[in-house]
Amino acid sequence: MSQNDTSILKINDEQGDYARKISAALSKPAIRREGLIDLLGVICAADYFTKQGFKVNIARSLHAIPEIFEEFRITDIYINNYRIDIISQFREDKIKIPDRTREYECLPDYYVVVQMTPRLKDVKIAGYIKPQDIAFIQSQEGYIEVDTYYLKSIATLEESLLKPAQVKPVFGKHTECMALFLRFIDKELSFNNKKLLINHLATCPACTRKLADIISFDKSVKNIPNASHYMQKYVSPLKNPDEAYESIRATIDADGGQENKEHFIKGIIDAIFNKTEKADIFSASNSAASDTKKKFTISAVVVFVFILLSLFIAYKSSSQDVSSISDIDDYSSQEYYDESAQEDFASSHTLPQEVYGSQSTPDYALAGQTTGEPLVATINKVSWEIPENLANKANYTKFLQLAGKSIKLNLQNDLLLSSDFAKNNVIKISIRIASSGDIIEMKVLQGSGSEPIDDIIKKSISETFAYMKPPSHGFISRPVDVVLVVNL
Repeated sequence: MSQNDTSILKINDEQGDYARKISAALSKPAIRREGLIDLLGVICAADYFTKQGFKVNIARSLHAIPEIFEEFRITDIYINNYRIDIISQFREDKIKIPDRTREYECLPDYYVVVQMTPRLKDVKIAGYIKPQDIAFIQSQEGYIEVDTYYLKSIATLEESLLKPAQVKPVFGKHTECMALFLRFIDKELSFNNKKLLINHLATCPACTRKLADIISFDKSVKNIPNASHYMQKYVSPLKNPDEAYESIRATIDADGGQENKEHFIKGIIDAIFNKTEKADIFSASNSAASDTKKKFTISAVVVFVFILLSLFIAYKSSSQDVSSISDIDDYSSQEYYDESAQEDFASSHTLPQEVYGSQSTPDYALAGQTTGEPLVATINKVSWEIPENLANKANYTKFLQLAGKSIKLNLQNDLLLSSDFAKNNVIKISIRIASSGDIIEMKVLQGSGSEPIDDIIKKSISETFAYMKPPSHGFISRPVDVVLVVNL
């Protein structure tokens, strides 16, 4: 295996989708932008080594959990038991390696440097660095800055990777690590406990998967109306995560038939959205079963349903509250950049200057007016125009609000990868929605002046309505026509 033209790769849609999926769940706009670039580098490097004939393991990667990635900035892939952190170099002269892995004594076996072109269209696998070769360099503002002089040929690394490394022993105890999960989610861990947690997770894929499930479950609960009420009512018999997982396994394997399981799931969903009482939900359950078994099975299905919902909701939700259907991004609930954050990002990423105004602007706002001149496509606001007869249907307007938030979050990341410019800063898309939530018809009423950008917006709408469906009750029985308004 030698270094040749295969070290230069084109970034494809699948790689972009992977990076957007994880970065969309990061907490702040600036972090999401930087995270998108880092994660693009990770998946491109993984594809490179796969094409070179290596078996790359990202199923155990810590970077796939947004909360872990944001807290520790670990960008890991695994080849033959070696942990390799991928460092993305983008519009910078020096290589900037996050110092947190050194701070928490969780160093990888190698750093692989990926150089990205300004438009994020292709990448080059530039070389690798051993952590011990840069141990003497002091960090600056959380990063170890390294000259490209330290890079070694990627071909040399490929030769080293042919011989598998020894499996590292698990750091610490499983019980001690799991005891820290909820405190980590609530951001209450001390430095020493963070160190214990990250070193254990780096050597224990089983605990990593369990933490990912708990985080997804926690996000889903927070995004379901009246979740705390129903969790207290139906899940109280489960005292800890282990009981929950064992209960789920027991439910899946238990006798009773698929029809009975589907009845339970339907009952829980109806309860969440329509506040049905417990007696009504489970009246059709098997009367021959004991009360203890029913309580345990019901609780397990609740947890199982919430975890399933998390796979669809967790990476698409944001922390913003929506105040009205006509103005999804009400400024009173909008997350703002501060001036210093904007200046720092602008200085390190030489994007067109009109994106960064001299005053604070809303999340991804465009400081400029419609002038007919090309505009960098970034999202300012997403809102809906709906018929008057829908305005008083609270469930439907809430559904559209959540869909609008998801579309905006997708577009914020999707448009970063577009090399096209918009001429209009208001785009209107007419959508006919079936009662099931499926899109019957979609057309552009007012375009951006760029067909690729319009296509990105339509694709984001289609993807959102593919996984976001209205509940089965309290909605309309016929198709509706609505208009999505996107302000750049």
